[in-house]
Amino acid sequence: MIAVGAFLISSPIDWIILEILTISFFAKIPCIFDQLAFWGIIALAVVGVVTAIALLGFILPIVISLLPFIILIFLAVSLYRFFNYSYNFK
Repeated sequence: MIAVGAFLISSPIDWIILEILTISFFAKIPCIFDQLAFWGIIALAVVGVVTAIALLGFILPIVISLLPFIILIFLAVSLYRFFNYSYNFK
């Protein structure tokens, strides 16, 4: 939790750094950051994937516990629309 919170706080800074490195790498601007940009993009991509997996592990149990309610709401709306639609034809 602390690691996820720390990443979410530092995330905008990481994205600004990623944009600068990506622009300098793909625009082929001659600068000293070319090699740094390459490894920076890879490192930030790895950090992003690890964070997505961590957030998935945090959010997935909540979604699974709410799944019966989501299914019931979906069923109720579907039945309401079905009966409302068939009632309009009479």
